[in-house]
Amino acid sequence: YLSAGDYGMMFLHESKIAVGTKIGEYLAASLPIIVNPNCIGASELIKSNPALGCIVDLGIGDLDSGIFNILKYQSDQMSFADAETLSSFAFGYFDNIKISKTYIQQYKKIIR
Repeated sequence: YLSAGDYGMMFLHESKIAVGTKIGEYLAASLPIIVNPNCIGASELIKSNPALGCIVDLGIGDLDSGIFNILKYQSDQMSFADAETLSSFAFGYFDNIKISKTYIQQYKKIIR
């Protein structure tokens, strides 16, 4: 069903550091992501990789009227990565083996 979408969105009422599994799923499905600043991890990911999506200062209740402004802004100002680049990024960045190795390295630093 994700492949039928144009964008993946994640909006939170309160700030939370987690990226959210859905972000990786959206990118793997070649969907650029739209998040609000309360999605701290996803916002940082976009700040580091602007072609993955955009950060908009909207809340869940603003989506009905605000989404049209987002899409207009995106088409006027933003250039998202192509489908292959989005998908490749997701498979590299959210790879379980890579993440496991990172955790092992961090744990080894802690126990030293």
